[in-house]
Amino acid sequence: MEINGDYQNVWKEAKKTTASLGWSGKFIEAGVPMLLLYLFEGEEMEKGMTYMRGKVKDYLNYKEEYGEPDFAERFSVWKKIVVIPENDKKKILQYLQKIIDERIEVIVSCQHRGSYRKAAGLGAALGEVEEVMGIKYGKTIRLRKYLNQFPRHRAFKKEIDIFL
Repeated sequence: MEINGDYQNVWKEAKKTTASLGWSGKFIEAGVPMLLLYLFEGEEMEKGMTYMRGKVKDYLNYKEEYGEPDFAERFSVWKKIVVIPENDKKKILQYLQKIIDERIEVIVSCQHRGSYRKAAGLGAALGEVEEVMGIKYGKTIRLRKYLNQFPRHRAFKKEIDIFL
């Protein structure tokens, strides 16, 4: 799958996977973090977005050698060049809210403990994006929602605490 910095292509490819489980080895595993990065317009990345940036860097197998700029710098330059229309941003956010909520629901309710960190990272990053898109306390509200939804899952709570 060739990306070429095209958010529409990433969005289209990510939407091909509709299942909430079984993302390993499929483009959606990197596509959702890419979309979150595309939407994030804050100055400083918090823990959730930093985690997503690492996921994308790993997916792209980006190596910082031979004088290449670091991935964060290169991505920052790209974001200044590409303009995503507000209408598309809203649609992408709605898609991400739905798919991430479904993914967290399945991972935690089915007790896939090995994926709790991924789930918590997705939730935190989504909340951080919501905040920069104007939802006050988006991250706090979103993570509390998950904690209230799964009050008996201490291992999941521990992973969420990492992103607070």
